[in-house]
Amino acid sequence: YSKLVKEYSPKRYCYNRIENNTDEVAIALMASILNYGAAAQIYFNYNTENLMNSELSEELKVVNWDESLIRSDYSVPDGKDAAFSKDEAITARGGYLNLEGAINYNFYSSIGTQTKSATIYYWTEEAVNELSELTLENATSYEAMTWKEAKNRYEGKYEGQPAKRMFELIYALMVIEDENGEKIYSGVMSYSPERYAYMNANKADDKDAPLSKALTVYGNAAREYFKKK
Repeated sequence: YSKLVKEYSPKRYCYNRIENNTDEVAIALMASILNYGAAAQIYFNYNTENLMNSELSEELKVVNWDESLIRSDYSVPDGKDAAFSKDEAITARGGYLNLEGAINYNFYSSIGTQTKSATIYYWTEEAVNELSELTLENATSYEAMTWKEAKNRYEGKYEGQPAKRMFELIYALMVIEDENGEKIYSGVMSYSPERYAYMNANKADDKDAPLSKALTVYGNAAREYFKKK
């Protein structure tokens, strides 16, 4: 047994790193984590009397806030999804983020009713850049989708995107198999946490805007920090 019980948390870690560091890039990352945490507390109305960034200087509360963090290349590269064009039977499809806890992608697709099975295939941006075409066999990963009765659609979750890769796209294809064994394709879609954040951060009247902006700044700070390592 150790002699002392020590309190520790991501908040404490960040403040310790700020206090004992002269590296401006590392300090910006720590401040961005605290600012994102505070924005999440406000968004979810959780423990708002004790915001994570309450001990930061006013300067660090807005670190990198004015940087322009925009990507424009969100389409699937020409020709790479030719085999998987969107089927007319697909009545809904899309992607969104789950920010309560880990940052996860949620993709959904529907043909209006539950059928035999549904599978979602993923490709990382790095893989797509190296491949001449996308096939089910060269997917980075895949998993069975879950039927959500209340929403009348299939859903799949992509997990494990680290903050430093927040700006990198994930490509997803949903394949639904009907009772006759026919495959119905959603078409390949691209999405990223940064894409989600950019779409929301530019809506001045959107309640998601401060959280989305803080998420984007955090992602960029992580990218810059690990670029130096």
